[in-house]
Amino acid sequence: MEHVNTYQRKVCSPAGLVPYHLTAHFLQGMLSASVRCDHPSREVERAWSEISLCCPLLLVSTVHWWDRLSPVLSSLWLRLHGEDLLPEKLRLLADCQHWARSSLRGVSPAMPSAPPVLLAASLHRVWVGPEGRQQESRSFRVAMETLGQGKDGQERQVLVFLLFLCVTDLLSTILYPQEKGRQVAGEVCAATLSALVDSADWLLIFKSPAAEEGLYQSVDLLALDEYVRMRPLAFYSLLLEQSPELLERAVRCPGFLHTAVLCYTSLLQLFLDGHAPHPITEAQTREILGRAQRFLLSSISQTSPAALSSSQLRQLESLCAELDPEVAAALTTHLSPHSLCQEMDFF
Repeated sequence: MEHVNTYQRKVCSPAGLVPYHLTAHFLQGMLSASVRCDHPSREVERAWSEISLCCPLLLVSTVHWWDRLSPVLSSLWLRLHGEDLLPEKLRLLADCQHWARSSLRGVSPAMPSAPPVLLAASLHRVWVGPEGRQQESRSFRVAMETLGQGKDGQERQVLVFLLFLCVTDLLSTILYPQEKGRQVAGEVCAATLSALVDSADWLLIFKSPAAEEGLYQSVDLLALDEYVRMRPLAFYSLLLEQSPELLERAVRCPGFLHTAVLCYTSLLQLFLDGHAPHPITEAQTREILGRAQRFLLSSISQTSPAALSSSQLRQLESLCAELDPEVAAALTTHLSPHSLCQEMDFF
């Protein structure tokens, strides 16, 4: 787990995915080690639980390669222990993929009792893979709406992790234009964001570092360092492709403006420091920053002064003072306590 988190994560290609042969090697090693245990199945399940919690990259990779991995691991388990069935927690991967395929077909079976990352990876594997590419975008929206209506907080966590995985796909198509699948990734992103946008949870995947935010700390262990740096670009690339109606809802989301300004200043700094991704030309840079600034200025004008605390406002004004005085002035004009007093005097 330490090797995958510290080293393998940095060289994954495509991003967020350990190659099949390495994933198989690690899991075969786990099963082979079980022969030295008094209770092999129990110890494999304990090890898998630890992987699910501490090494999400290996978990997501296992989900992605499960159709190929399952017969290999089942054969090894039979040879080692004479049992036809893998330990229960590994068999759960097949249940999660069946659930994901059913949801894409409009069927709503009960959600398996599994970690949110595992459920999100199963949805991502099915929906962004070949099966998903054959579906209409309406299928995604219906499935997301159904999942978003769940009253259990786990459904929201599944959606947040799914959004993160799809945003990573979207970012890959920007950083590496030769990669395919932008349309499907964009459609699933839009459908997932629509189901999440009224909750502040989705904003947490754009925080840096996300590790400070508890529930979603594992997203930092799923991303290449380059992708972590490019979070501000991912934030605006995602939002600027959405409908006006969805953007209006996003602006009303608690904590939205604070995240939007932080991402904007980080995006400016990224380009100023010369860290813009190579496929993006100077003209495209100007276009991205111009659209982001216009959207941010519009968001500021639509936001109530009560949306930011005085310390948050001072922080954002200070960040923008040198990077973008126009945004700093808009923050002061629209959101300072003085502007709130003027509005109250007017009423």
